[in-house]
Amino acid sequence: MKRIPALACALFLLLPAAAQAAQDPNAGFTAHGTLVAQVAVAGTRINLGGDIAMMSRGNMLRFDLLRLSVPGTEPTLNALITQFLPQGGITAVVDESQGSTTVWSDARRKFYVFPGKPASAPPAAASLGGGIPGAAGSIVQMLETGRALRDFTTFNESIAIRGRGTVNGHPSTNVHVAYRAQKRGGALSDITADLSLAEDVQYLPVRISGSLKPGNYTGRLDFTSINTMAPDASAFSIPSGYAQAADPSEVFGAGIPH
Repeated sequence: MKRIPALACALFLLLPAAAQAAQDPNAGFTAHGTLVAQVAVAGTRINLGGDIAMMSRGNMLRFDLLRLSVPGTEPTLNALITQFLPQGGITAVVDESQGSTTVWSDARRKFYVFPGKPASAPPAAASLGGGIPGAAGSIVQMLETGRALRDFTTFNESIAIRGRGTVNGHPSTNVHVAYRAQKRGGALSDITADLSLAEDVQYLPVRISGSLKPGNYTGRLDFTSINTMAPDASAFSIPSGYAQAADPSEVFGAGIPH
């Protein structure tokens, strides 16, 4: 079952930020900002704009879509289109250790869990290779990499620094990320992203823009405030009294494609 495109696009753009905190179970941050994305709603491609909040602690990432609208649209048409968009606060929590995503709605007091595959421990041979000095360790690691790629027909990943500058008031290092992969019998995933990492705020992202295929979804996040204090662990738990939905449409709304 597919997730709502706007939310999936935003989560894809936010995942690199969560990875920064995963090294320390108590590390994290809270950020607020704006989201602009292009998605398909009822078969029509439209631009969306909204206010967002993000929290990260260890391997947990929380994303709150606080407001969503169609910028530049005539008010009556905007009101009609937004009937098909999630309103009243939508929250998504990604647990990287479990590979799962939990979404809930404060307005509907319901939640839904998209299950995933728990992150596996590194293979014993790879761990051993990391402790072997010189060429022997490199060979072991190369063999493990080969085994990990055996199910792919296409795999290409690259990271490149694209200069430095001031972004949203922060001196930043700009990084371009590209990922293209396809498993045998599976769909091709083609992801590109540009991240501006704030040098004065622990290299956290202050701007993330990218595209996701298939679907040709694009999005950009700008963070206007960042607090490097980790939120309490309870922020990533489903609120008390919320009922489990049988289908994600009960969380997003009956008219939402998912």
